[in-house]
Amino acid sequence: MMINNKFIRYFGIAIFGYLFFQVASYTPTHYQVLINLLVTGLIYFVSIRIFGLDPQNHWKIILGILVFGGACRFLIAIYVPTKPVSDFEFYNSWAMEFSSAGIQNVLPKNYLYPFLLSLGYRIYPDPLIGRLINGLASTFTIGIVYLLGRELLDSRMALMPALIIAFFPSEIGAVSLLGTESIATLILVLIGFIFVLGIKDKTKRRYFLITGGLICLGFHFRSSIIFYLPILVLFLLYSRLERAHKKNAFMAILAGAVIVQALLISGHSLMTGKLTLGSISSQDSFPILSGTNFEHNGAWNSDDVELYYSWPEENRDSLAQLEAYQRIKNNPLLFLRTIMIKYSVLFKDNTYSTRLIFEDFDWSLWSMPSFLSGKNLTIICVLLSQATYFAIWGFSFLSFMNKKVGIASVTILAVIVFTLLPHAILEVQPRYHHYIMPYLIIASSTGLSNMVRREISLEKSEN
Repeated sequence: MMINNKFIRYFGIAIFGYLFFQVASYTPTHYQVLINLLVTGLIYFVSIRIFGLDPQNHWKIILGILVFGGACRFLIAIYVPTKPVSDFEFYNSWAMEFSSAGIQNVLPKNYLYPFLLSLGYRIYPDPLIGRLINGLASTFTIGIVYLLGRELLDSRMALMPALIIAFFPSEIGAVSLLGTESIATLILVLIGFIFVLGIKDKTKRRYFLITGGLICLGFHFRSSIIFYLPILVLFLLYSRLERAHKKNAFMAILAGAVIVQALLISGHSLMTGKLTLGSISSQDSFPILSGTNFEHNGAWNSDDVELYYSWPEENRDSLAQLEAYQRIKNNPLLFLRTIMIKYSVLFKDNTYSTRLIFEDFDWSLWSMPSFLSGKNLTIICVLLSQATYFAIWGFSFLSFMNKKVGIASVTILAVIVFTLLPHAILEVQPRYHHYIMPYLIIASSTGLSNMVRREISLEKSEN
C-alpha cells in the first residue's frame, strides 16, 4: 500500500534526515566511515539477489536464517557472561527475591520480567536463565519480523528485514545483557503484526483483542510500550474500515487490555493472599527526574538517584514530578537545548551491547587467532553494529524520496515520533531505541526495494 501525502513525505524527510545525519556523524573508530560504506554496499548487493528470488522458495531461506540467527544468539547466551550493569543488579535481585520469598505486595517497575526470571531461577538460579530467555525472544523476533515484512512489503523483499535483524551485532549482543530489551522488542513487533492482521481481516475481532492484551503485558515488561498505543488509534481512525468496524476494533483492544490487567491483578492477589492493586502502580517517576537534569543532558545520573531516594517513599514520585516541573519552568531555553542533545544521545549510537558483551569473556576457552583478541573482536563488533545501523537509517531515509510513501515507512515514522515525544521529558540512554529496531529495519527495506526496482527498470530500458 502506497500513500500519496506531501505532508507525510516532507515530514518524514525532515525527521529521518535529521536523525540519519546524527547517526552518520557518529564515528566511534577511525575506520567507521569506510566500514559504513562497505556494509551499506553489501546490504544493497544482497537485497538485489533476494529481490530476484522466487517468493515460493522463501521458506527454505527463512528457515536457514532462523537456525543460524538463533544459533548465534544461543552461543552468546551460553558462553558470554552477563555484564553486571545497573539493570542486571535490579532485575537479578528482584528475581532472586521472587524465587525465594514469593511475590509480595510491593512490586518493582516492569515486574513481569523479574517474575519471569524467578520462574527459571527456581530450577537453576543463575543469570544464564535470563540470557536464554533473551535468546529465545530474540530468535522469535526474527520470524515475526519476516511475517510482518510480508504484510507491509513487496513479498520479494520480506526476507531482507529478517536477514538484517538475524545477523545485526547489536541484536545478538543484547542477549547477554540482563534487561527487558529483547522481550520488549518481541512484544512490540508482535503487537504490530497482530494489529495488521486485524486491519486486513476485519471479520475477526480476536486480533484486536490479542493486540490489547499484548499492550497490557508489554507495559508490565517495559512501560515504554504504552507510548505506541496512540499509533494504533490513529491507524484505526485513518484506516479504510467502516465506522462500526473501527468502533468494534477499538473496544476489542480496550477489552483485551482490561482482561489481561484483571488476570494480573487476580494472580497477584492470589499470591499475596489479599486483594491488591500493586500490579497497576508499580511504575515510578525517576525517569522524569533524570530526564530533566540539564547538567547531565537528561541521561541517567547518580545525583538524581541520591535525590530521589532521599525523599520519603510515600510522596517520592510527586516530589520528583514537582522538581522536574521546576527545572523546566526555571530554564525553558536550556530545556529546549537539552531536548536536541537527548535526541542525539537516544539515536546516534548503536554500539551499547557490542561494547560490553566481550569485556568479561574468558578467551582461554577458545583457540582464536591473535588478530581476534578480545579487544580487536570488540572493535570489529562495534564497527559492524554501527555500520549496519548507518545503512538502516540511510535506506529508511531514502524510502521517503518517492512521490508515494510506503505504509511501512509511514508506520516507522509514527513509531519514531512517538518515541521522540515522551523522551523530551524522560531519561534517555542509547539502548532505549533498541526495541523499535524491527520497524526501522522494515522501513529500510522499503528504501532498498525502491532502489532495486529503479535499477532493474534502468537495466530493462537500456536493453
